[in-house]
Amino acid sequence: MRADRELAVVGESVQEWLDSVAVLEVKALIVLGPASADDVQRRGVWVAHPGSFRAAAEMLAPSDVYGAAWRASGAPTLAWQNIRQDSEAAWQAALASDRIRAIVRCDVPMPFGAGFECLACVSRPLAKPEAFEIGWALVNAWPGLKDGVIASRFGVTPRMREVLRVLAEGHTAETAAQRLGMKERTVGYHLNVVMEKLNARNRAAAILRACILGIL
Repeated sequence: MRADRELAVVGESVQEWLDSVAVLEVKALIVLGPASADDVQRRGVWVAHPGSFRAAAEMLAPSDVYGAAWRASGAPTLAWQNIRQDSEAAWQAALASDRIRAIVRCDVPMPFGAGFECLACVSRPLAKPEAFEIGWALVNAWPGLKDGVIASRFGVTPRMREVLRVLAEGHTAETAAQRLGMKERTVGYHLNVVMEKLNARNRAAAILRACILGIL
């Protein structure tokens, strides 16, 4: 039930952003991120809103369009392309069938080559000035969307993040408990839950993965 509520909140936040850029004819938002906590190079679909765009997003994620190779090459953070109506690429054909004529991609790099890609789907072909206007709207929207997107993916609560943040500063469970006004065993409980959610074997691995995934 918690996951369903968090997904609903993310959907509301994304829809609010889509409403704010409706004049630019942005119809959908796709967010691609690490496929899992221990496979940060392979892309997975974190957000596809409206939900009718998930099929196209699932085709785009494993493709060689943008992704880690693009990021590693030092290519621009903002990019766009107009969708070919006769394209043989499955993801382009899927977007074209949804009457999408262009995508604008904003990259959010994370440590160790990981990152998030926010892709705005637009119902008309774009020229450079229009693409960059949408791109900057994506850049500005990401900080507000980030926490909800991550929470819906991993179920890491604000309290868990707070515990992990204090531990990341080098505190022991005992001193972290004192700083946070909780019992030491409660700190241990939150840490264990985060480790399980992130498939981390120890505290150091949990902190590292939380940094890579934007949780910290």
